[in-house]
Amino acid sequence: RAQRSPEAHTGCSFMCAMARPQRRLRDVLFGLGVVVLPRLCASTSDERLSIAGDEEAADLVEWEVEALQVSLLQRGLARSMDAGALASASQAPAHRGVGEDPLAQLGASRRPHSRPMHLGDAQSAYGERRGGPSSKPEERSWQAAKDKAHGVVAMMTAEEKLSFLHGLGWKANWTLKDGYYIGNTPALTRLRVPALKMQDASIGFRHAGGVPPGTVVAWPSMLALAATWDAGLVKEVAAAIAREFRGKGANVLLGPGVQVHRSAWGGRNWEYLSGEDPHLGAKLAAAYVKGAQGEGVMCVAKHWAFNEQEFDRNNYSVEVDDRTAWELYYPPFEAAVEAGVGAVMCAYNRVNGTHSCTNSNLLKRDLKVGMGFEGMVMSDWAATYAYSDAIDHGLDLDMPGDDGLWNLSSVKRLREGGEDEAVTRVLASVFKLGLEHGYSCAPPNCDLPMQSFRRTGENRELAAAAAAESVVLLKNDGVLPIGAPSGPRTIAVIGGASHYLSDLKNELYPDYYTGGGSGHVTPGSVVTPLDGIARRAAGAGVVVVS
Repeated sequence: RAQRSPEAHTGCSFMCAMARPQRRLRDVLFGLGVVVLPRLCASTSDERLSIAGDEEAADLVEWEVEALQVSLLQRGLARSMDAGALASASQAPAHRGVGEDPLAQLGASRRPHSRPMHLGDAQSAYGERRGGPSSKPEERSWQAAKDKAHGVVAMMTAEEKLSFLHGLGWKANWTLKDGYYIGNTPALTRLRVPALKMQDASIGFRHAGGVPPGTVVAWPSMLALAATWDAGLVKEVAAAIAREFRGKGANVLLGPGVQVHRSAWGGRNWEYLSGEDPHLGAKLAAAYVKGAQGEGVMCVAKHWAFNEQEFDRNNYSVEVDDRTAWELYYPPFEAAVEAGVGAVMCAYNRVNGTHSCTNSNLLKRDLKVGMGFEGMVMSDWAATYAYSDAIDHGLDLDMPGDDGLWNLSSVKRLREGGEDEAVTRVLASVFKLGLEHGYSCAPPNCDLPMQSFRRTGENRELAAAAAAESVVLLKNDGVLPIGAPSGPRTIAVIGGASHYLSDLKNELYPDYYTGGGSGHVTPGSVVTPLDGIARRAAGAGVVVVS
């Protein structure tokens, strides 16, 4: 219950009288779904807020209104607020991203926000403060998560259940709709189920769709992290990546890729954390999952399984016996499951003749029963093909969901209980990590967090340190370090790669700094090999020619 306070004259002074003071105001606001404050920035008066009965809730809402003010001001929507009020609204405690306008930096045009804004839009876009809604909720046990999921499924309509069997947000011809992440499921507000907002993550938050380039760190590849042989460092990097995801409004990280390499020619080898060592992969997979999910962002272990080549990836079949599978290729996935990973993604390829996402032996016998995995299995994008019975074989969520495989008629042909089991697993993954407590934006109302600036100096330093740790010096005949007494006095740097600059418009193709495809992230800025060597050499009195 909210009403204007007696002393309010114009602007945004509200007295929120709680009928039950012990109930957190965040729950009330989430239940409303969208809170419209039409006069939020229509006045030059001093904005204050008082909440009766819940000091923490008062602090939370004051923070939300403050962040929303700053968001609107930066987007040019608060035309009537004077400079004094602007300064007042901008004096928030320091947190990442405030005061940095990536749209202005990148020269992008501002798009008017014509629809009602979720309060979560603002919080997602402007950092974390004093235990607000971006802070990590407590994880549940799988049993507690499943119990809660069963209760929610029992209250869902047929249409609502259907909406959790597939994603949304894509048009035909692989075109992503405005305001959507790479992967999306709907929010079910009446039952407190949040939208799942998924983004590719091989070297960080992928800039695609409405995500401006240069607003996140381009991290070292998964294969580079594997070469560090440092589980603690991998956990630290994963946590930092997850914080960037959270700041961008996403709650699902499509990684880590943990497939063990079969061939050095594998097109996605650079995306895989295991290298060619199942023991190393197991150690690092667990570290990555714990690091990222420790920040309240769900991980998706991929690509299950035997995704060893890109050539003819939709059709080739991996022929593998059980012992080889369990001893060489399954250990990283087992470790991810033991670490509590929320989801597993099935692959494009066939295994022993049957496509991965409709392979009962792979999904049910080995993953869900053999490894005891209790979360959801989602398909790689369009990897369900035309198998309308995939749910009967162990798939839970079809992505990206624009294939029309399931409707109210077709799901009736599934085995009895199959639909409920799949939806229960999707929801259990959500409740395991407590994602329902993170009431951020719901697509397509996610422009603000998507466009927020998350490339902090701290993360850039960590990325550089991780990249350096991945390098192994096999031999040094006194050449290094640059400027060593026994080293050369002149260095030649040869080749076009030495001075290559990234193209910020490139969302997909490989360059000298990152791999290509869905895992590509273009660096916002680079130090070229030539510039880096020249800078170091200048300080040591060494001449560089190129």
